[in-house]
Amino acid sequence: MAKARKDLKGRALWKGECQRASDKRYVYTYTDAYGKRRSVYANDLAELRKKEQGLMKDQFDGIDSAKARNITLNKMFERYIATKYDLRPNTFHTYKYLYWHYVGEMLGKKKLIELRYADMVHFYFYLIEEKQLKVRTVEYIHIVLHSVFEMAIKDEIIRQNPTHGIMAQIKKKTGYSRETKDPLTMAPAKIYEFYCQ
Repeated sequence: MAKARKDLKGRALWKGECQRASDKRYVYTYTDAYGKRRSVYANDLAELRKKEQGLMKDQFDGIDSAKARNITLNKMFERYIATKYDLRPNTFHTYKYLYWHYVGEMLGKKKLIELRYADMVHFYFYLIEEKQLKVRTVEYIHIVLHSVFEMAIKDEIIRQNPTHGIMAQIKKKTGYSRETKDPLTMAPAKIYEFYCQ
């Protein structure tokens, strides 16, 4: 009968787990959906098993965890904007300008799985308070970011959209309400027409 593998402290290890004697780190080796061998590392056994559970949940949900760990917000934006064939040229250029001018440098290098709701709220308030942007401009930036994260969900890279519901909170905190423009009534319209002649 085969003996169970054990770590350096004598604890039994599960299938795919081992402990390296050189640096005492734990390693879990598995095969991803594409048949490629991958490894996850941790400093203790509890941390390794937590990572294993996350990987199993990702596999069950159909999420490509290897891609999710590597793709940045900038890469996802490039993928998103490359699929937008139906946008008018002006809208296309506006989306690119807003993203690269306000988002690309600050958040773009972060991995998609690292971005959380709190990070996005903090970023939106940074744009309003530090960059002095109007709420309406932040709303346009939100439209772009929300669409990028929705595409990542459809591509099974992340589970949830970290921008979901943020604009309602921003508008509530800032007291934002869109101004309504009233059309001219007949009397002011005639006065305006008289002075234009």
